[in-house]
Amino acid sequence: MCIRDRDTIDAELKKSKEDFILHFRSAYTDDYPPAWMIAEILPLGLLCRIYTNLKDNVIKKRVAQHFGLQVPVFSSWIVILAGLRNMCCHHCRTWNRELATITTEPRRTKYGWIDSSRTDKRRMYYRICMIRYFLYTVSPNNNLSLIHISEPTRLQLI
Repeated sequence: MCIRDRDTIDAELKKSKEDFILHFRSAYTDDYPPAWMIAEILPLGLLCRIYTNLKDNVIKKRVAQHFGLQVPVFSSWIVILAGLRNMCCHHCRTWNRELATITTEPRRTKYGWIDSSRTDKRRMYYRICMIRYFLYTVSPNNNLSLIHISEPTRLQLI
């Protein structure tokens, strides 16, 4: 991990007012809280950078497999979604726009996936499907399952 990233982690920990961080500071003497606590307070871009820069491919594979994806696909998707998140936060137009980056296509997935041969990977629909896939992996009974995605240009509530 580069010095800049460690400095960012230290700064985020220092300024955090999250209850779990405050509890950790008052109850433990360790310099750093567990990884899950750190992950909760770090910027998404830094989390992506940490994952993509991991040297241990076994760890990368384990994380990707948790989501039912291969490492290159998972790496691509988190970077794409971090970029999409930034576009939304900075009020960029995302709909009816050809987005610059093409994702790595999954050969197989643990959960259902779209027929991507009929889908433009540079359009917003594909990214919504990626979000839906991730959401399903962590919460199979989520409310987004009420949304029927039937066409690349339209979302419908059913």
